Amino acid sequence: MFTLSNNWITEGTIDFEYKKYLLLAYLRDIDQSFKNEKLYPPFADLIQHHRNLLHLRHQLNLMEEQFPKAISEVDLQRMKLLFEKINEDKVVEEIENIINYALPEMEAKIKNGIEIYEEVEHKLHVFSLGLIPLYKDDGYFLISDFVKRNILLYDYHFTIFANSTEQFRAVKTNFVKSYKLSISNTYEKIKYDLIKADKSNPTPATFVVEFKDNIPYRETLLPVAKRSLVQFISNI
Repeated sequence: MFTLSNNWITEGTIDFEYKKYLLLAYLRDIDQSFKNEKLYPPFADLIQHHRNLLHLRHQLNLMEEQFPKAISEVDLQRMKLLFEKINEDKVVEEIENIINYALPEMEAKIKNGIEIYEEVEHKLHVFSLGLIPLYKDDGYFLISDFVKRNILLYDYHFTIFANSTEQFRAVKTNFVKSYKLSISNTYEKIKYDLIKADKSNPTPATFVVEFKDNIPYRETLLPVAKRSLVQFISNI
């Protein structure tokens, strides 16, 4: 897949047509991934590039406000100096043109990604397997892939991280084991085996994510399932 560096606008040759070529090559590959229903990592990468552009535009606006000005006229009657802006550097103008072109192009692809994400999320069925314990920051979840008739077991652990304004919940997961979906391998049997293997935790938080369509597992189903699990547990 064609990738863009974090500083793709400002590094190398700063030329509108050249940067447009790079951007369109990148978005073409993003579009192909989306057509194949492969969301990650392209979707997250695209969102980060969009944020970087917004930040760069903000920095340019701040610079513009503080840009040097030249005296254009002396008003002796009002005892004021009238100023005019010095023409902005050609490089800055070229960067602004690239940003103004790139933002709507990226936003259109982000919209496509959101539509795919929401379509997959809507088809997921998330539920608790048995009673929900009071402590839910650690536990297990099963992803049931009906198309391939697999059940994939993961453990999870919630963590809290914060920036300057707010806190976020993140989930760390580890693959534990896979099972073939059968009469003998039921959800309840798998949970029973978990309890039997760890007698120190007789009521582990256990959740199930079911999905019945054939979509890429690691690129789409797993990341969407994890985010849906976070939302489900957070709303309990």
